[in-house]
Amino acid sequence: MLTFDEYSIAQGYATDQPMMIMPFHETIMDALVDALLGELPYGKENVMILMPPRHGKTRIVRNFVEYGLGVFPDAEFIYTGYASHIATAQTGQMLLNVSSRWYRSLCPDVHLLKQTNDRFTTTAGGVVYGVGIGGSITGFGAGKKRDGFGGAIVIDDPLKSEDVRSEVTMQDCREWYTRTLQRRKNSARTSIILIMQRLHPNDLAGYLLDTEPEKWHVVKIPVMNDDGTTIWPETFSAENYHHLKRVDPVTASTQYDQDAVMPGGNVIKRDWWTFYDAATYDVAKMGGYVFITADTAMKAGDHNDYSSIAVWNGTGRYLDRLDCIRGKWTFPDLVTNVKRFWEFWNRVHDCQMVYIEDKASGTPLGQLFASQDIPTRLWKPQDYSFPADKLGRAKQSTWFIEGGRVRLPDDNPHWMESFILECAKFTGKETDTDDQVDELTMAISIWRRKGGAEDLTVLTDPRA
Repeated sequence: MLTFDEYSIAQGYATDQPMMIMPFHETIMDALVDALLGELPYGKENVMILMPPRHGKTRIVRNFVEYGLGVFPDAEFIYTGYASHIATAQTGQMLLNVSSRWYRSLCPDVHLLKQTNDRFTTTAGGVVYGVGIGGSITGFGAGKKRDGFGGAIVIDDPLKSEDVRSEVTMQDCREWYTRTLQRRKNSARTSIILIMQRLHPNDLAGYLLDTEPEKWHVVKIPVMNDDGTTIWPETFSAENYHHLKRVDPVTASTQYDQDAVMPGGNVIKRDWWTFYDAATYDVAKMGGYVFITADTAMKAGDHNDYSSIAVWNGTGRYLDRLDCIRGKWTFPDLVTNVKRFWEFWNRVHDCQMVYIEDKASGTPLGQLFASQDIPTRLWKPQDYSFPADKLGRAKQSTWFIEGGRVRLPDDNPHWMESFILECAKFTGKETDTDDQVDELTMAISIWRRKGGAEDLTVLTDPRA
């Protein structure tokens, strides 16, 4: 039997629609094959694929059903999307392929038995049924009652982009999933494959990540690579992305970065930020407590977290973000970069302390700096009366941001848009990029301990 990617290539040539398989396609195919073999990481049941529009999502999952039926001719599939005519059309395309001579040469064990406009069956007992979100599935199920693969429920774009304007429509989608579709599994081992672009924090993906994250293996495919290129330049270029990010940052973040954000922001709103005059700002005249916060990652690499290092000036009234460095660094490079950042700000503005979150690479980094007589404290949220969870810390920080007490420079430095956008995207989910949010909430907790937002002069607290 051919591999999944070999099948996809062969199908493309046979139908005169050659498929260009990009590296991100291979990542998706690997996850789907793991579902087919029952080898998803940590024993998870389902696969959630989050990817940009117009990047081949429908063809990939359609091919997955055809391929899965070729490997297991008795497998039972339900294929669904946001509209019945879309689901029916894709089921019809699968039927056209499965009934072709070229498919029989690749998958000789599959023999059609019956067909209608929205379903077809095989002589081995397999079935593919297409239905739109909200449609009736009475009498149909997916999967065989056995240990191995027996079929799947495939959800291909359960919402169209304009649906997010209606909370009622999103709620209907979520309820149809829980009350109808989820109950059409014939076996506890039947996988659910969800492939979609993020549209809103409360879309189906957001709901599932909130309510049952332990069941889902998430494959997140943002449109941009770390090197500044796009994942499929022939389809969507870096120039297209940067233009979209300028004119419609919410769509860029949600549909293309796969970081769902409400218009205006999720927990931290974009329009809450206030700004100081960078041209006339004088740290010495402002007075205050100049300090650095560091949220550090353990490893460098495309799939590892960023380390974010920021310097702040905290006065009795304001907490001002002065500068930031950020990157994916090995531990030796992390040590070098943070040390240089501190040395500069200590020389220029007498930076008084480096606070490093007491986790991952932060713990050995703090210990190393302390041994080198760099003023350093390891930061734990409970030591500053802040919640242990990231979402709780962000919510406790929002009053100060909305109240205009946390300020940014008005000259739009290189890190500004990245910082504001990350804060707007933040939801508290494990899939969030949150290194800058973490060092922001660290800074607020330290500033508050020092007497910030009490409209008094800066206090000295030996605990801070």
